[in-house]
Amino acid sequence: MTNQLHAPAASAPSARRGQLKAQAYKELKRLLLMRGFGPEAFLSEREFARRLNMSLAPVRSAIERLAAEGLILVSPQRGIQVSEPSNREIADHYELRTVLEPFVCRRIAGRLNPDQVQRLRGNIEALDVGAGIDRFMEIDTGFHIMLAEFYGNGEITRAMTQLRDKITRVIVRAFEETPERLAAGIQEHRQIAEAVINGEPDLADKLMLEHIQSGMKSVLPSGAWR
Repeated sequence: MTNQLHAPAASAPSARRGQLKAQAYKELKRLLLMRGFGPEAFLSEREFARRLNMSLAPVRSAIERLAAEGLILVSPQRGIQVSEPSNREIADHYELRTVLEPFVCRRIAGRLNPDQVQRLRGNIEALDVGAGIDRFMEIDTGFHIMLAEFYGNGEITRAMTQLRDKITRVIVRAFEETPERLAAGIQEHRQIAEAVINGEPDLADKLMLEHIQSGMKSVLPSGAWR
């Protein structure tokens, strides 16, 4: 009986450690994806901990997860470096997206329930060039992942989430260098959403394919396109 009474108190520190690990992972991942660290720099656990204002333990856990996801490279001799995809890897990413995302749009066109329609329109209305690149990227990414979630294939959703994480730094750089793509992207998202909501699978497929191809052209030199 005594052990049972003391069990909840004993679990509190463990729960707190879990929360700190999750927080460190989320914040460090955001900094990495939003180009908070340059690709040329070799960083340390202590530098990450300083930026996050956290102790080393949760930061080390976050580093392990991010390395497993391929977002950073860890060298015992040189330190930690942000992974930057090659042009070939970027082209591979967009090629896979041209297969997955138009397919998803075609399959869900005209099949959304009222709550899904409301969520999709809410996402479109939230996209704002003046919101700042961090917020814009959060909503932009949410649009693509949301469509996959509506389709309901967990493997496609996981694949798209992983793909998006690996390419976000490249997309952010493209938006910074060609800010006109922000406004164009908003219009493209709006057209895709309306085609999906209105039950136009051919149009939804076509618009999503064109949207992905436009994004590819903004991040890759012409010689690297497939």
